Amino acid sequence: MAKLFKKLAKSKSILIFSLFIILFLPSTIYLPAESSRRLVVSAVGVDKTNNEIELSVLMVIPKSGGNIGNNYQLISKKGKTLAEALNKMGTAIGKHISFAHCELIIASTNVLEEDLAIYLDFFTRTNNLTSNADLICATNAKEVLEANISVSKEFALNLKDILTNNKKATGIENINVDDFFKNYLSNNNSYIIPYITLEESNNSQTSNTSSSQTGNEGSENMNESSGNQSQNQTKESQSKTLAYDGSFCILKDGVVISIINGDEALGMNMINKHVNKGLIQLKNVTDKHYKNADVTLEILDKKVSQNFQYINGIPYITYDIFLFVKLEEVFSKEFDEESLNTVFDIFGDETLTEAVNTINSSIANLINISKTYDVDIFNVVNQTRAHNFKEYKNYTKSKDKSSLIDNAIIVCNYEFAIRN
Repeated sequence: MAKLFKKLAKSKSILIFSLFIILFLPSTIYLPAESSRRLVVSAVGVDKTNNEIELSVLMVIPKSGGNIGNNYQLISKKGKTLAEALNKMGTAIGKHISFAHCELIIASTNVLEEDLAIYLDFFTRTNNLTSNADLICATNAKEVLEANISVSKEFALNLKDILTNNKKATGIENINVDDFFKNYLSNNNSYIIPYITLEESNNSQTSNTSSSQTGNEGSENMNESSGNQSQNQTKESQSKTLAYDGSFCILKDGVVISIINGDEALGMNMINKHVNKGLIQLKNVTDKHYKNADVTLEILDKKVSQNFQYINGIPYITYDIFLFVKLEEVFSKEFDEESLNTVFDIFGDETLTEAVNTINSSIANLINISKTYDVDIFNVVNQTRAHNFKEYKNYTKSKDKSSLIDNAIIVCNYEFAIRN
């Protein structure tokens, strides 16, 4: 054994290896765990008020037992720039903030009054945010994150679950950072992201009192990561709940130009191939079994086919829409009791005509926005170029391609199948 040690002692590689062990092994043993040095972010919210940016991050702190909501904590900091707010946050909590696992970016409407690409560039270029993080909009991003904690605790769901579970009714897809930049840098200068709203809960009066006293203080002090902060957030989040009704923001060059609420989104859902469920709300409908009634039709299935062509040098976009519907609800003050057994099963052409008028009114609003702001909501430029390239080239020889949006004629044809 002694001879073996003598041979090893003469080896320079063994001596160098032993020296490394002696120097670095103690520090490695006492080095804090990676999870103790990094903060894992699930979602980030960006608000802007009074020329200050407020950055809010939803932290994931694993805990045994309970649902996913118990693993969330929220911290928020303000600064003149994103870098300053992020630096304040890292200094306050003493951890490196990692965006590699971030699933959502919530931008407030104030932020979207400027170019969203500037903010996303900061996260993707300097903070390793993945390009598959989804984008959503809200009036106040921080409040949405607070409400998200409450929903997660009560229903074991998060905001991304709510969005993805409603794809068939809202058509939510292609809303991540990567798709945003693809549209931003392409000829199609329009982009659509979901708009999340908050609804007041029954106990909002008492909880708002508590939250208003502590909200500003919590965003400026270290107490944000303490037990008191969690208590204050719980009270504040209980005052409001998340609601998504299909509303969305229309962006042009990264700036919001219009917010479409759930009812106004009917036209967009009709021409969207990926939406095959939903409701058509009609007002003051008179048919053979009801008079001046509010009627709700349920869409059981929907198919859409598109046709792009040039007629006399003008682009025509035709949508052939097949709707399989049933009468879901009728509310009429003047109700015929004799028709009680049939009114829920049978409706006539008057109701279908009103449904077509309601859909066309919504689509007309989108066309007006498209032409007023010169934003290609219907993807006219790319679609006409792909389907009729020769006609497209002839058109652009004499006119600018941006005029395609203004000159395009959009027609919708409807076919109904009724479930009795």
